[in-house]
Amino acid sequence: MHSTVQLTVIGKVFNPNKGKVLHLNRDLDQYVECVRWYLSFNPTSRNKLHKDAYKKAKEKFEL
Repeated sequence: MHSTVQLTVIGKVFNPNKGKVLHLNRDLDQYVECVRWYLSFNPTSRNKLHKDAYKKAKEKFEL
């Protein structure tokens, strides 16, 4: 099953400088990567999803 992630950002319209744009884009990329990782568990049950995500994070970060 292929999940499609649609991201909508709602907030103020502002004119950030070039450095801020780079940081915002980097953070957005990291956020989307986390969301895709979370959705890779094919969520059906919230409890099972949290349990599986916690287990994977524990393995990944050696907690």
